[in-house]
Amino acid sequence: GLPAPNKIVLGQSCYEWNYISSYLTADVASMSTDVLGGASCDDFFNVISYGCECPDVSLPSDSCGYLCEDGSSVPDPDLVVAGKFCGDIERESLYTRNTDSFKCDAFKAYGLEC
Repeated sequence: GLPAPNKIVLGQSCYEWNYISSYLTADVASMSTDVLGGASCDDFFNVISYGCECPDVSLPSDSCGYLCEDGSSVPDPDLVVAGKFCGDIERESLYTRNTDSFKCDAFKAYGLEC
């Protein structure tokens, strides 16, 4: 089962994401870069799996990492900064791949607020 079915990740509950992912077909997965904002199906749902507290989710090595300078998760993921939840900003920082130093600096600035 899902560790946190009622947790909201990227605007929907983990239960809803689980339902959506179970009905994806190979056709949808192959066109996912358009549907999922440029992310592959695996990358997109890896972010959600992490947010839903699923075990054994790997982080990409080419991301900006955690928002907090000490490498810990944000203390209040439900805090809203610049119109976004800190937890969602951190997931974006953890899973946006091939980022440049400017983008990582922007994520770290959010980390000071979160």
